Amino acid sequence: MLEEIRHKIMDRNVEMRKFVDTWISDISPMASLALEENKVYARDCQVRFNGQFGYEILDGHYRHIIDIRKKTCICRTWQLRGIPSQHVVLAYQHAGQDPEDHVVHWYRKDTFMKAYNYFIQPIPNMKMWPHTSDIVIEPPEPKQMPDRPPKCRRKSKDEPRKKYGKLSRRGIKMTCSKCHQQGHNNKACKYVPGSSTQPASSSQPASSSQPQSLRQPIGYSQPPSSSVGSSQPPSSRQPRSCSQPPSSDQLRVQQALEKAGKSGEKRGRGDDDTSSITRGQCEEEVGEEKEHQHQHEETKGQRLWDLASTLMI
Repeated sequence: MLEEIRHKIMDRNVEMRKFVDTWISDISPMASLALEENKVYARDCQVRFNGQFGYEILDGHYRHIIDIRKKTCICRTWQLRGIPSQHVVLAYQHAGQDPEDHVVHWYRKDTFMKAYNYFIQPIPNMKMWPHTSDIVIEPPEPKQMPDRPPKCRRKSKDEPRKKYGKLSRRGIKMTCSKCHQQGHNNKACKYVPGSSTQPASSSQPASSSQPQSLRQPIGYSQPPSSSVGSSQPPSSRQPRSCSQPPSSDQLRVQQALEKAGKSGEKRGRGDDDTSSITRGQCEEEVGEEKEHQHQHEETKGQRLWDLASTLMI
């Protein structure tokens, strides 16, 4: 690669020195073309001279001030480019001078030749270089780093760091595939199907942390385990363990009977007919209360099911 650069510089120096011989004037062709365009634009301007060094050029609705001694124009084109603008051209024509003589020196032929005044000397082949007795400097040996070698290629500065067309998952809530809850994945899920932590019947209120409440609303998959007004005798029901407390329905009926018994004793109605009527009324009231609670649970379960469907969508 270095040899190619050396050859290119040698050829360019020769071409640029030949290009200078094609110039018509003392300034470069680009500067000469810009100056000729400004001479054409200067025909539409008007000039006023103050008698010393100042000129006032009228260019349409604008008035430009020029000082030929300081070589300044209010449009600042002369100061920035180094080529006289149409206002400066008109001022020098009014003064009887050639505007080409006032072009800055870096557009001239002698300045251009100074840039290519140095030559690249030819060198022989590397095999023909003279051998020296100096110590040969070798590159350092590769050192094995303690970590694993990198597999990915190091990207350059102009290469994109990320692939386009792929959306980032940052800010998206993960959903567990087991319990369909958000905030964790199936690896960190603590829900075990068939465990003792799940509710045995649908009579208990459904909590937001139970996965079954999100799959289907309460009351549609399982009917209530027991009803107060059923004709099934108590002896045919499944026996409970000693450690399991009585259900909430039985506690409510028992409390209502005790309350009704106390009120009946106070009134003097302790016969069997009165006690049977009182027990039936208590069971009917408890059944209505349970039905109302069951409807509330169905409504709550339906809301949870709609919320879960919306989140999964």
